Parts: sequence; C-alpha cells; structure tokens
Amino acid sequence: MATNDNEWQFSMYSGSQELSSEELMKSSIERRMEIVNIVGLQGKARVEELAKLFNVSGSTIRADFRFLESGGFIVRSHGIAIINKGAVTQFAERKVAQPAPTVKPVIKAVVGNENIPVTVPPTPLAALLYGQLNCNETVYIDGSPYISKLVGQLPALGKLVVLTNSINVMNTLVVDTDKQVILPGGIVDPATMTLTGSQVETSLRRYRVNKAILSVDGFSSQMGYFAKSEFAADIAKVITDIAQEVIIVVPSQALAENSNFWVGDKNMASTVITDSGIDSTVRAELEHCGIKVLVA
Repeated sequence: MATNDNEWQFSMYSGSQELSSEELMKSSIERRMEIVNIVGLQGKARVEELAKLFNVSGSTIRADFRFLESGGFIVRSHGIAIINKGAVTQFAERKVAQPAPTVKPVIKAVVGNENIPVTVPPTPLAALLYGQLNCNETVYIDGSPYISKLVGQLPALGKLVVLTNSINVMNTLVVDTDKQVILPGGIVDPATMTLTGSQVETSLRRYRVNKAILSVDGFSSQMGYFAKSEFAADIAKVITDIAQEVIIVVPSQALAENSNFWVGDKNMASTVITDSGIDSTVRAELEHCGIKVLVA
C-alpha cells in the first residue's frame, strides 16, 4: 500500500491512543524509563497527559517526576517535566544490571615517544550495514547478538532516530548526541539484555520506521525466514508491518539451517547482508526474487 513520506515519520507517544488497563500497568521502573523517553522526544510532558497514558493517578506521576528530578534526569516546572541530557544512559546504568557499554575498538599507534589512539576501521560486514543507513532516518535495530556486535563496530552514523529492544544497542548508540534512541516498554531478559513480553509488541505498533535491521536463524527457499524463538518471530512480524524497508543481516550458516518459528516469506526483505560463505544456490534464489544480496 502506497504511503506518503510523512506517514512514515517517527510516531510519537500520544495520550489519545487507548490501551487496556493491563497493558498500561507497568512497574515503576518501566514507567519511569518510558517517561524519560517521552520527555526526551517531546521536549516536555505534563502530569495529566502522562497520568492518562499510563492509567495512573496524577500523584503517581508527580512522585515519578520527583524521583527523576532527584537523579538529575529531568527538571520540573509547574507540572511539566523537561529532559536533562544524558538521562536515558544514566537511568539505564542505575536501574538495570548490565555489562559495560560496548566501546568501539581502538589500537595504539606509536609515533615517536607518544601513543596516538587510532580507530580501527569497521569490519567488511559492518561497512556494508553502514552503507545502508542514511541521516535523518528512523531505524529499528534488533537485539540479536550478531547485530549488536556489528553496531559496536559502526562509524558515527549521523543524525538518526533508533528504535531498539536491546539495552546493549541503546548503550552503544545513546552516547552520540546526534541520535534519539528509543526503548519500547517490556520486561528485561538479563541473559540477552533485551526487552521481552507482549508489551513490547504493543509498544512497537505505535511507531513507523524507514528501515528495519533484523537477523534470522534459518532460511528455506520454499518458505522463507525462520527464528529460533516464538517471541523473536512475533517481534520480527511486527517490525515488517511498521517498516518501509527490511534489511536482514545474517551469518551465511543461518541461511543453510532450519529453525522452528516462521518469520516471513523470502521476499520480506529488500536486502540481505551476509558473509562469503553463502551458498550460491541460496544467493541465486534470493536475487531471482529481486532481493539485493551484499556479501562481505
């Protein structure tokens, strides 16, 4: 279905969107994280608007404001919250147990008696992914370990809005002030540092993105792409609904394996980025469907 460019711009939270009480009842930690995100996007937010959005009382939101202000995350002014820079990073570091943020690899070049830091160029696979991203886009980046590792190798991406369900991806990108990084609501899985649960799907459907960067765990020339977990497959289906373009970044081995949960037909993606181990028959099948295959 054809859409105007404006229809695909990043969709902000809106108090007019109605969700069930069960979907809106969050823990105080989740609610406060979302308040920081909302205020960061909109520049400010009012008590009554947030009370309606989260289906809680005004006094609960005011208590949230006091907590966030005491930590330096926001500034309060007559029932309005205004964002403090760096709030999302600080909040995630205080409230979620996690490993240190990914740091881009650096080597030391010895020049005379001085050590000069030199940024290592991205790997060929990361360079191909970098080439697919443009400034001023809204992009979804999934939380798979494969893609999270590549994100840590990317050069500066410029001005982007990044939507992700990965706390590690968020920590890698949020230090760049050119970006807005958005986490949907959900339950933190400490094993993967991603947000899980039905609430993630509900939150993601509020958005529209120009591009989605996804990984998959299996491929069939007859049936398309597969994931190992039902939740990962469900999230991928939501993302294909809200994205103008889907880019799959996948190790070639996964394109030769089967997996349990169907994600979508093989023409779901416009581009597949993989390594040189891709089977020539699989590559030919994808290209026959009009899919651009980029091989590192």
